[in-house]
Amino acid sequence: MTTSKHFYDLLPNRWDNFSGLPGRKYNFCMKTKLRLVLLVLILAPLLDLARAAPARAESSPKPRLATAYELIDAVNRYRGQNGLPPYSVSSILMGTAQAQAEYMASLGTWTHTGPGGTSPKDRLTAAGYQWAFVSENVMQTGNLQATGWDLVTHKEWADSDHQYTMLSTHLCEVGAGVAVNGALAYYVLDAACPSGSSGSTGVSTPVPGATSSGSGGVVPTLVTVIPNTPKPDGSISHLVRPGETLWSIAIAYKTTIAELKSINNLPTDEIFPNQTLLIARPANTQTPAPTSTITPYPTATPFVFWTVTSPPEPTASPEPTAPVTGGSGILVTGIIIIAALVTAGAVTAAGARKSRDNPRL
Repeated sequence: MTTSKHFYDLLPNRWDNFSGLPGRKYNFCMKTKLRLVLLVLILAPLLDLARAAPARAESSPKPRLATAYELIDAVNRYRGQNGLPPYSVSSILMGTAQAQAEYMASLGTWTHTGPGGTSPKDRLTAAGYQWAFVSENVMQTGNLQATGWDLVTHKEWADSDHQYTMLSTHLCEVGAGVAVNGALAYYVLDAACPSGSSGSTGVSTPVPGATSSGSGGVVPTLVTVIPNTPKPDGSISHLVRPGETLWSIAIAYKTTIAELKSINNLPTDEIFPNQTLLIARPANTQTPAPTSTITPYPTATPFVFWTVTSPPEPTASPEPTAPVTGGSGILVTGIIIIAALVTAGAVTAAGARKSRDNPRL
C-alpha cells in the first residue's frame, strides 16, 4: 500500500528547515541579528553626536575681554596720536580701578559712586594716594570681544569730560580695572597726578577744558579752584585764573562742563585767564499772579449767596364767605315760597282731616 505525500513532505526538513538547521534555531538566529542591526542603527547617531559635541565646543569662540593693561596701552597710544606723553602705571590706581569695576559688576550697573557713597577722590585718599588732580572713566558694555582701542574710541567716551581723563596734561599716572557679570563687562579707568608733580609734559593739541595761555599752549600749573559765594540775587560768577580748567571749575562748583558751556555760550572747552564765567544765573523772582476781583452777588444780606434760607411757613386764614349774587337770591326765595306752600298745604290738610273726624253737631 502506498501512502500519498504532499510535495513539501518530500523536501528535506520542510520549508522552515530549508537552511538545514532546525526551525527554532533558525528563527532565534534571525531575531538576534535583527536586534543587533536595530541597536547599531540607534547607537550610531548618538555616537556621532558625542563625537561632534567636543568639536563644536572647541570651535565656539570664547569671550576675549580686553585686559586692564590693554586698555592702558590703548590710552597711551591715543595720547601719542595727540602729541602727549604716555601715562605711568600706578599700583594704587590699578587697585582702586579694579575694586570699583568689581563693585559695579556686583551692582549690575555703571557708577562713579563706590561703596558707602565714596567718590573717586575719596577712594584714592583712602588708598593713601596724595592727589592733586583726579579723573575717572567708567563703562558698561555687552561687547565681550571689545579691544582696548574699541573702548578708548567708544562713543560713550567721546565727550569732553571723558576725553579729559585720557588727554589731560594735568594727569600723569593711570590705573585700570575690568570685571564681568553675566553677559556684561565693566571697565574703570582712573587717572591722577600726585601732589607736588608738574603733570605730564609736552603739549601739542589743547586738552578739553584747559586754560589757554593765549599763545596756543596749555598752562600746566596746578591750581586749586576756590569757589565764590552767591551774590544777593543768587547768581555766582568766577574769574578764571591761570592754570584753571573748565573741568576743575565744574568740579569746584559741583556742576558739569556742559552746563558751564551752555550758560556762558562757549563754543569750545577753551577758557582764558581773567575771563569771567557765569556759574549760576540770578534766582528767578516769582512774579505775583494777578488777583481776580470777585463782584459781590447782589443781595440785601451779606453772604446770602452761600446761605440757604428756608421760606416762612404759610399760616392758615379763614376762607371768605362767597357773596350771594342775584341769581342765587331768586333761587333761595323760590325755595322759601315752595316751603311755605308745602307747609300751608300740610296744615290745611291736617285741619280738614280733623273736621271729618269730629263733625259738628
